[in-house]
Amino acid sequence: MIRKLVVFGLVAVVLIVASAPEFKWGHRACTAIYSLFPGPRVVDAETGARISGAYWRSETLRGEVLRESLEDGDHERYLLVHDNDVLGERLTEVAKVSAKSDSSSYGSASEPFRIVVAKAGYVTIVRELIADWNICHVQEVVGDTEFRMVKGPPGPDDIFRNPH
Repeated sequence: MIRKLVVFGLVAVVLIVASAPEFKWGHRACTAIYSLFPGPRVVDAETGARISGAYWRSETLRGEVLRESLEDGDHERYLLVHDNDVLGERLTEVAKVSAKSDSSSYGSASEPFRIVVAKAGYVTIVRELIADWNICHVQEVVGDTEFRMVKGPPGPDDIFRNPH
């Protein structure tokens, strides 16, 4: 309980200081609080049961790998993008440029990226989503983040078993 109060107090101080008119850091301050948005779900289309251990790749449309899990394990948590990956660094820089014109703005930038999900016995899913960023963090991922896998052969898009 005390730990929660201390954390809450520190966050409140950062927010109060950052919002003060005399604060001179471009009137902006990034906190350690990340924007929360629902993570992706990988489920069996027939039963609705969660699928764990799917092969997972998140990449830019240029082919730069953002997140990858090639090991068939028992994990159920998949990550779409992260503030510190290649896409995050690039979009943060673009957002900084857009923020320069307005000192109270956190700027914005967005870019499409691709997700590939594969699992033995299922058809591979390839989907494009859009990442929205500001100078601090990923703000939103736009698109369908529920991956309903259908039983069947992997198909030509299975980049894990059929490398291009």
